Amino acid sequence: ATSTVPKGAPASTAKGGEGWTQRVLTLSPKQRGIFIWTDSLRRNVPEISSCQAGVLNLFLRSSTAALSVNENADPDVRTDLENALDRIVPGTESLDAVARSSFVGVSMDVPVQGGKLAFGTWQGLYLCEWGDGSAPIEVVATLVDNSADVKCTRNVTVKAPARGCHLVQDDVDDALAPARGRLSGTKPGLVNLLIRHTSASLTINENADPTVRGDMEAALNRIVPERWHDD
Repeated sequence: ATSTVPKGAPASTAKGGEGWTQRVLTLSPKQRGIFIWTDSLRRNVPEISSCQAGVLNLFLRSSTAALSVNENADPDVRTDLENALDRIVPGTESLDAVARSSFVGVSMDVPVQGGKLAFGTWQGLYLCEWGDGSAPIEVVATLVDNSADVKCTRNVTVKAPARGCHLVQDDVDDALAPARGRLSGTKPGLVNLLIRHTSASLTINENADPTVRGDMEAALNRIVPERWHDD
């Protein structure tokens, strides 16, 4: 990957403190597939290493590719993901690639903590390319640095009692209580959440009726049946 500064935008309004940095990275997958590019991102956005607390937004300028976070060690996981998406959105035509891109997504926010991407031990950044890979892909990387207030970052441990969908709002609220106490008046804010796990995810939905969580689990099992793991 290479990085360039967007036209009309400075490389950074501040160094090692509150401010932002924006770079455009060029990725060359060269073929269809799922690729890990975490190290390339770190090299091409060196400002990450001086950011003690912040958020990195990544936006993919492509209609046939997507961004995801998952297992960074076992290559079989990428094969399993590709096989699952082949079943959910079958085909190799351009319209199939566009559908997969919309299904997985082209943008994400990654928290930065202590000069590092706040991934879990086994997490890595995926570039999923479902076109032919012949054209370079641009990624706009925008780093918002809030190192002046490192106490704004919290690590929360949530224990799921079993497989399924569980409410964690109270756990997150309790962890953020000290940070909320330092805010004055009605100043707005934004909370970014990243789950450090390769077999769990976060979503927002109904918080009162427990049958909704059961319905969601059943729906997800229809989309990606557990038996696929053994196929």
